[in-house]
Amino acid sequence: MLDGPRGYSIFCDDLRQEVGGKKTLVGMYNAVMFVTDNFPVTIPKLVVLATYSEPAEKRANHVELNVYLPGESEEKPASLRATISFEEAERAGLVGKLTFGDEPRFVSVQSVIVLSPLVLQSEGSIKVRVRRGDEIIKLGQLLIRYASPEVVSQTSGATRSC
Repeated sequence: MLDGPRGYSIFCDDLRQEVGGKKTLVGMYNAVMFVTDNFPVTIPKLVVLATYSEPAEKRANHVELNVYLPGESEEKPASLRATISFEEAERAGLVGKLTFGDEPRFVSVQSVIVLSPLVLQSEGSIKVRVRRGDEIIKLGQLLIRYASPEVVSQTSGATRSC
């Protein structure tokens, strides 16, 4: 049984909203994005689809979504942050509910974060976190690494030439 707040993030090159509410993710990254230029490097566009869920009976009024770029400390405020209000999201029809019987047991909200252009100063991780009061919930991270063009051409998957 789901008993506490949790979530995940998907990192991709683009996200398209389809008819009927479906989303198409383009150019999804697995765990690592390899870049072939020296830092700092500019990524034309990176999209983060962050999903956060918590028990309905313990639902917070709001939570803070934080995105930390490589080199930023999680001990300090993130340079990219937004407040998510469950009430406002629910009024807009953006809250999903997992129900058992008649009562919702879990509520979930998704946020689409578009970073365009994204300038990365160094290798490291892009981390997505939710602050719920004093609690920090990890929603995922994408490791950014330099790799020579020769190495990138020999690999498949999460690569980006910049």
